[in-house]
Amino acid sequence: MREYNRSASSEEQLQYWGMDVQRSELMIPTLDNYLKVVDRELSKELNRLQVGSSDLWEISNQLLGNIFTPNSERAWTKSDYKQLQRQWSPLIQKDIQLIERLIHRMTMNADLLIAKSDEQMYEAAMQNIQSIYVTYSVMNDSLLRDFSEGNGYLHFVSSANHRDKAMKEKVDWILNQANGPILIAGHNGHISKKNRAAADCFVNAAKEQNINVDSKMIKLTYIGELLEESYGDAYYAIGTSFNEGVLAADSKIITDPNPPTFTIHSDNLLLNSLKDLPADRYFLDFDRAKQDEQLNRLISKDELKMPYVGSLNGVDLNDPNHRKIENYYSGMILDESFDALIHFRKVNVFTPYER
Repeated sequence: MREYNRSASSEEQLQYWGMDVQRSELMIPTLDNYLKVVDRELSKELNRLQVGSSDLWEISNQLLGNIFTPNSERAWTKSDYKQLQRQWSPLIQKDIQLIERLIHRMTMNADLLIAKSDEQMYEAAMQNIQSIYVTYSVMNDSLLRDFSEGNGYLHFVSSANHRDKAMKEKVDWILNQANGPILIAGHNGHISKKNRAAADCFVNAAKEQNINVDSKMIKLTYIGELLEESYGDAYYAIGTSFNEGVLAADSKIITDPNPPTFTIHSDNLLLNSLKDLPADRYFLDFDRAKQDEQLNRLISKDELKMPYVGSLNGVDLNDPNHRKIENYYSGMILDESFDALIHFRKVNVFTPYER
């Protein structure tokens, strides 16, 4: 794509946009750099935030309890929850009010800020501060509501739903900026039109730990489902799959040049049949594939065991309990979730980041 842009005219160049809303440690400095140029008083106001990015991360980890923290053996008690609430909720609420004032001032001073930058930079800054607002609001929401008996499950679902709703709104905005169609890069679970497996996984995990969680409260609605509701068939979801893949925990990828890994293989008739074909990668459009009777049954009727694609948040692959092969598959009726698949013979999703 970069090579294409080098020779394309400005009108035909591809544009790159960010849509995620969970990395305040990146969003806040980016916004501050803009405000320092256009209005130093607004920059000073932004720097009065009392709860920093590392604080938000730590609060979230505490609220998650032992979902992603294997050493935590006990459920999150009401007293623990209340203590965390007393410590952080007043500060976060003050920060939310500060962010609301900043949004108001940036809106009222739009003409002046645009004159000192340009309209696109201003619009991007407004989207940035809206994302920061979402990040703080999600944490405030979880602190104000009593999720203690959910032992982290309810906080995770609540924050995931807020995050994907905010990402969908970001895509709406990007579509209004773009001159044509856009390509959204995201995890299978986020971009799929229907993701029953994720909610089932959390309900079953909670039951295994004897945690009583109402399955209705664990309903996850990802961005793919929201996009299909808004745009119908115009939203074309492409999943990814493979015959052999190597997984690693994302935290280890960053800190360990040789992280512990786990190899997983495809285990269903559709993906296994692709191993007999000569190429290393294929694109499978489901509407065309369903013209074949056997492919139609596999794609639209049978629930297939699909291998997990993505990083493993907080999973310790040195722990034998986290090396159970059955944990890395999910049941899926393909054409409920996607319109097509990009399939690879072999993938490696743990290649270390460049240092």
